[in-house]
Amino acid sequence: MIERDQQSDAFSLQLRQSQERARLAPRSLQSDAVEVLHREQRARQQALHQEQLRQLSQPRPAGGPEARAGEREHFARERRAQALEFEAEERSAVIEAPRRWTPTLEPAPRAWTPTLDGSPATP
Repeated sequence: MIERDQQSDAFSLQLRQSQERARLAPRSLQSDAVEVLHREQRARQQALHQEQLRQLSQPRPAGGPEARAGEREHFARERRAQALEFEAEERSAVIEAPRRWTPTLEPAPRAWTPTLDGSPATP
């Protein structure tokens, strides 16, 4: 059951990373940095999963099904905490490029001279 949860978490991470890559311009410096971040996240996720499987394979004191349920909940909390950490890292790593400011060209103002009668003088 733990392995199934781990596979589900791995799929969720890959999906989120794919969506993030799709939003970035291809071959930009930012997309390269995000790709490095994604690789590091996948490696850390895999390390956590391996550690959890190693802990499961170790002999444990008799505690019955309640102990196993508590262990599963503990592992699930660890994976959720890691997923939240990954999301925070991605938000801080992906900085949208500012939109370019393009000045608008207005027509040159017409020259006018105020007159005493209130109508503008034309040149």
